[in-house]
Amino acid sequence: ESCDGQANSLLRLSDGLNSVNGIDTWNKQFEAIDSISKEDIQNAARVVFSTKPIYSIRASKNTIDANKEYFNNLVQQ
Repeated sequence: ESCDGQANSLLRLSDGLNSVNGIDTWNKQFEAIDSISKEDIQNAARVVFSTKPIYSIRASKNTIDANKEYFNNLVQQ
């Protein structure tokens, strides 16, 4: 925080004043982050990566047709 400029400090105070948690908003967020353990991260990763990913593609029909082989490889993995 010592590297933050005054503008960032004022922004944090302003955020706190407009927050449900009040002026302690940032402190509570930092405390929550500090309470996360290595095991918490590993458990979350197990849950997230235990199933196949879901892909969302926004493309033209021509682009999809041109990449069908690649998309089929994703399905088979």
